[in-house]
Amino acid sequence: MRMRLLLCLVSLVLMPAIVWAGEAFDQGRKLFDTGEYAAALEKFQQAFAEDPENLDASFYLGRAAFESGDYELAIMAYERILIMVPEAPRVKLELARAYHQLGSNEIARQYFRLVQGSNPPEAVWQNVQNFLTTIDAAEQNHFFNGFITLGYLYDDNVGVFPKSDTIFINGLPFRLDQKQESDEALQATLVLNHIYRINTPYAWKTSLFTYNNFYDEQDQYTLNSFGMTTGLLRKDETSLWEILGAATRVNFDQDRYFGMVGLTGNYSRQIGQYLYLNLGANLQDKTYYQDDDMDATTWGVSVNPVIHFGDNRISLALAREHENAREDRYSYVRIVASARYDRRAPYDFAAYGSFRNQTTDYEDEVPMFGDERSDTQATFEAGVSKTLWRSANHRQSLAAQVSFTHTEADSNIELYEYDKNVTLTSLTFAF
Repeated sequence: MRMRLLLCLVSLVLMPAIVWAGEAFDQGRKLFDTGEYAAALEKFQQAFAEDPENLDASFYLGRAAFESGDYELAIMAYERILIMVPEAPRVKLELARAYHQLGSNEIARQYFRLVQGSNPPEAVWQNVQNFLTTIDAAEQNHFFNGFITLGYLYDDNVGVFPKSDTIFINGLPFRLDQKQESDEALQATLVLNHIYRINTPYAWKTSLFTYNNFYDEQDQYTLNSFGMTTGLLRKDETSLWEILGAATRVNFDQDRYFGMVGLTGNYSRQIGQYLYLNLGANLQDKTYYQDDDMDATTWGVSVNPVIHFGDNRISLALAREHENAREDRYSYVRIVASARYDRRAPYDFAAYGSFRNQTTDYEDEVPMFGDERSDTQATFEAGVSKTLWRSANHRQSLAAQVSFTHTEADSNIELYEYDKNVTLTSLTFAF
């Protein structure tokens, strides 16, 4: 009788704690499922305190701690489970994720490999492999990428011949001997990028490029351009800035035409969920090998807000450039405004349309014309592309593109007024 009474008393004492522990766990689950991780963490801590042997309470304590950013607490909860259940692949998986978040990549790698060795379902195995690939990439110091583009273009005004074959010089008509010529060309572009991570968040970036247009008949306009940029960059979760030195060389028909060395600074920042802001500035020293009077120092600034939502991307840009040439008739102030809309479509299609307006005012009179030159150039462009192939890791792809560009140039001097249409079909291999 005394023993039965004692058991009743013990039951009355323990029952509220047991009931409360169950209620705390259930409340924590509801909060966790709705994404209220901080509140769920408090409930799971309460459930664990009331029933330390409850493995479900320990597991969800670890999950809520992980989602709340308390990775040390998550590790403690998961390791306690492994003491009681050494073979628990799901717990090892969560433990590996927590160590990875703390930056303990070697320990995380060991736990991930233990999970793979437990013969998990294919989806789990692939998910773990993705984590391992991410860890390897995070420890990698050298990164390479780039692309190759081969294209065929048709240009209806290769030498930008004026709209009229008769121009006026000092009020007198003058008939041009040449005429507007169209031609076909093969186009080739190659870009190679290398990034060396010095230490987080700093890296050194180098890019090499070459661009070539090989005309069929108008070979005097065949263009070869090549150059490089190199410099320091800093990247964190919301911003990127870089300071790069640059050098470029341009040849026309195998003859030196233009050379440039300069310095470029860029700053990009995410502002809110959909808006990105890019700022740029550059300083250049230009050499024109065919005409020393055109040699110049150029500086410019730009601002480029980008709105990205769903499958849509809107890019706006405004830039101002000053060029101080050896002869003032080549010095100018240029303002450029542009807008572009990109849209992703089903079946790996994409389309874009853009408009660019450029005004250029020169500082001195043009000889023979007796006036300071002022130009306005409007460019309309539209294109469609399709990804034809993509590797399993998405690091390589092959895409086809068709684009059309129409340019209208107006000027207070008729010699510099022209229309130009270019159609380009190309293939791009990115790697």
